[in-house]
Amino acid sequence: MENIDYQSISSSLEQHTFPGFANYLYYLLLNFITITSIGLLLNEHSLTEYFVEALMYVWGRQNQERPLLFMFIIPIKAQYMVWFFILINIITGRSIQSNLIGAFIGHTYYYFAYIVPKLPYFKGIHLLSTPKFLVKLCRNLNRQNIINQEEGQPFIF
Repeated sequence: MENIDYQSISSSLEQHTFPGFANYLYYLLLNFITITSIGLLLNEHSLTEYFVEALMYVWGRQNQERPLLFMFIIPIKAQYMVWFFILINIITGRSIQSNLIGAFIGHTYYYFAYIVPKLPYFKGIHLLSTPKFLVKLCRNLNRQNIINQEEGQPFIF
């Protein structure tokens, strides 16, 4: 059920949330490293659900008011999508471990990428900014997204 949304969520994150492919690739690499580490600690073999949940969490936070229809009937807002899937898993008797770990990973990224830079102590410092070598590599591979904004302008979500 969640894998159906993966392509549209991933595409939306790449095109609208992260300014350029290098930033999205860096986000995916951070997710991969975090999820693999947690998978090794928990002796998990299938980590896809953690990955999808983390993507859904960040996408839901960036598109909070976006209306969604679950099974074309139940309207929910994007910000509650992860919690809605947790509720569905509880009702159906499935484990919520992957949902909670994915939400934790997504929330951790969201906190350090979007909340921490706004705190007075950090004065706008971005702890998770994309490394310059990755930006340069993607630019050399001609894999940057075209963004309709002027250089130096803040990215508007």
